[in-house]
Amino acid sequence: MALVATGCFLAPRGIKGEAFVEIYQKGKFLPKNGEKAYLKEKGAFCPFIVEKFFSYEKGSVMKFAEIATKEDADKLRGKEFFLEREEETDFLGSEIIGFEVYDSKRGKIGEICDFAVLSPYILLICQCGFKSFQIPLVKELGYKISKMEKRVFFDLPEDYPGVDYED
Repeated sequence: MALVATGCFLAPRGIKGEAFVEIYQKGKFLPKNGEKAYLKEKGAFCPFIVEKFFSYEKGSVMKFAEIATKEDADKLRGKEFFLEREEETDFLGSEIIGFEVYDSKRGKIGEICDFAVLSPYILLICQCGFKSFQIPLVKELGYKISKMEKRVFFDLPEDYPGVDYED
């Protein structure tokens, strides 16, 4: 598991320890009630239990079980919080260059030669012989990154552009 920076505290909400939060990637990693979230305190990650998380027209709100007052919530202002996520699917940055690309139906289809970090996703630029193609790292394509095997696996649709080459 890896700790992923998920958001930060903005300001207290009400008097019961709730706080407005900013979520960095809306819809991607949202805190769940009962889940552990971590704050970095003096170089160490301290766990807190998410008692409540919800969003409404004024923003997103989170409350830790350990925080009971507006004053305690105010001490969280500006602090970043982290959630545990599976490390295996975390993006590796430049480490991923050279990984083999496999499709569940076709087998090996190429190798990663570059990538681009775009706002909604990461785009892998792959090479197969002298031809290149691009695949976004999105859950709809069922990707899985295996660091040990240095491979990225996909479930690509049959007519995925650029993959089925005629030599």
